[in-house]
Amino acid sequence: MNKLEDIYKTAEAIWKLEINSKLKKELFDILIWKITEINGKYNTKYRSEGALGVKDVKQLHHEHVMTRKKSKEKLESAKSIEEIKKILDNLQACIVTREEHKKLDNKIDGWERYKKAGIKVFDVSGDKPKEYGIE
Repeated sequence: MNKLEDIYKTAEAIWKLEINSKLKKELFDILIWKITEINGKYNTKYRSEGALGVKDVKQLHHEHVMTRKKSKEKLESAKSIEEIKKILDNLQACIVTREEHKKLDNKIDGWERYKKAGIKVFDVSGDKPKEYGIE
């Protein structure tokens, strides 16, 4: 069994539990971290321009593109395990510098936060970084 399948099974178990909302959100929060760090905390598909070349992880921040608060709300209100999997599959993280992290507005969600902060994002999954067009 692989890590992703383990996360799906755990999400399904949490989703089915009849427990209070606060505890359920805390458990989903753990899964949000696990899925966005599945390849390593600082080995994500996306990096800000400022984080491109930074080797010292103390200068970096693992940023959730959709805020964890919004992700937990979506997971808790999901109507099916298929919806849970879709939400988990769409969670993304972007490595930014500590300074860039301070510029991101947590009152908005998704890539719009980066656009508003003027932070360029690059897809680093290929041979060389490619600017990721934030619409």
